[in-house]
Amino acid sequence: MITDNALWRLSVTELGKLLARGDLTPLDLLATARHRMEAINPHINAIIALDDHAEEAARDSTRRLAAEQPRSALEGIPLTVKDNILVKNIPATWGSRVFADFVPAEDELPIARLRAAGAVILGKTNCPEFTLEGYTDNLLFGVTRNPWQPALTPGGSSGGAVAAVAAGITAAAIGTDGGGSIRRPASHTGLVGFKPSTGRVARVHSLPQILLDFEVIGPLCRTVDDAVLLYRYMAGPDPRDRKSLWPADTPRRAAERLRILYVPRFGTAPLEPQIEASVDSAARIFSALGHEVEQGELPIALNQLDELWPQVGQVGLAYLFERYPQARTLAAPKFIEQAAQGASLPASRYLAILETLDAFRRQL
Repeated sequence: MITDNALWRLSVTELGKLLARGDLTPLDLLATARHRMEAINPHINAIIALDDHAEEAARDSTRRLAAEQPRSALEGIPLTVKDNILVKNIPATWGSRVFADFVPAEDELPIARLRAAGAVILGKTNCPEFTLEGYTDNLLFGVTRNPWQPALTPGGSSGGAVAAVAAGITAAAIGTDGGGSIRRPASHTGLVGFKPSTGRVARVHSLPQILLDFEVIGPLCRTVDDAVLLYRYMAGPDPRDRKSLWPADTPRRAAERLRILYVPRFGTAPLEPQIEASVDSAARIFSALGHEVEQGELPIALNQLDELWPQVGQVGLAYLFERYPQARTLAAPKFIEQAAQGASLPASRYLAILETLDAFRRQL
């Protein structure tokens, strides 16, 4: 007999095999996720809303599997979705009182694709207001804690997403990343986080994209195999998102021997010895596998990036506050201040910032 204690530790791929063999059903898996959530979530505050239709979706998945007609390898797998991504009939607050009452009438495209693949949406995960911080806390739902050490942060802005996976509530979560918001929380919690290239995952029906095309949707999970699996079901072009319509969408065979730049540290930023040793070990593993690993500096001016990147968010907030005037009283004071800074930035300066960031992208 498979116990809850065993299930919460498994990957999406492992759970899919159990479902395919009939060792458990999607209804069993959903019940396990809910049981784990009830036990753990009060201590970490990862999940802030539930999908009332999750059981119906799990029941439909159970029927399809019983009839040997699964939609995909994701059939019956429970997932969570970050609170800045639209999910039909579940509030999408963006971690802000400004959007506390906003309930989308439809799924954002990647979520619709996951549902079409048979995935079951358990609920939404917490994020910092407007997803503009590297830790997860807001005035609406409060702080999210790291399951490994509740006194520490799981990072941000996909902090609720990684906390839910690291705590074993679900085996995977869907987040967003503009400036590290998938990758950083994954590193805080021992998970795999993947930020796809711009345009690889088409976006339709979304909150205002105040970080422009820098923000993309991607998976957070326990294994690289799971990240690849989830990405494949979300990826693909859509005519409603022109950024996704590029010829490079055709899969390409990876080179047998990769060229990898190993950057031991970013400028003068502090670095924990344990982290330094871990990354160095990974670089040596890649080298032992036959790849060309070269140690060097990041080929962009980090001090310039540190100056420019916050201004992108400030201008985005200025636009958001004009579109939703209630933000001037409902948002946290620090974001009200940042929006004012963005509003005072000349358009010519903003265009210069975008041009410089585009040059950075080409360098990388």
